[in-house]
Amino acid sequence: MSKNAIVIGASSGIGFALTRALLERSFVVGACSRRLEPLQMLQQKFSQERCLLRRMDVTEIAEASCTLEILIGQLSDVQLIILNAGVGHLNPDLDWNLDQEVIRTNVLGFTALARVATKYFEQRGDGRLVAISSIGALRGSRHATSYAASKAYISN
Repeated sequence: MSKNAIVIGASSGIGFALTRALLERSFVVGACSRRLEPLQMLQQKFSQERCLLRRMDVTEIAEASCTLEILIGQLSDVQLIILNAGVGHLNPDLDWNLDQEVIRTNVLGFTALARVATKYFEQRGDGRLVAISSIGALRGSRHATSYAASKAYISN
């Protein structure tokens, strides 16, 4: 029986490293991101059967939720879902457009996908939901207030 995981926000940084680490540990991974190009190297190394790529923009809530539901169905027995997608801006002038992007991604997108994952794991009777946050959740930042607040939301 294969071990199946989904990583949302898989194309760079922590998400890319987690995707690679899961593949190296024989997981089948559904890797989701707005940008798929960085993930294609992993797919070539580990095969299309072990590394399924799906384009996902978590700010497109209905579409992202549907993509996650479909991917869960394709993998059929997902034990682990990692919510890593996030955005942050230095915003000392409190530009509302930058704050909105952070809120849409880190709060609304996160919440929608956590709901899909939680409902799936409740129905399945087991599973692990991992949410990647930041030290900013604890420390805050006067130059990135919405980012710190959104990471506190995720942590709580």
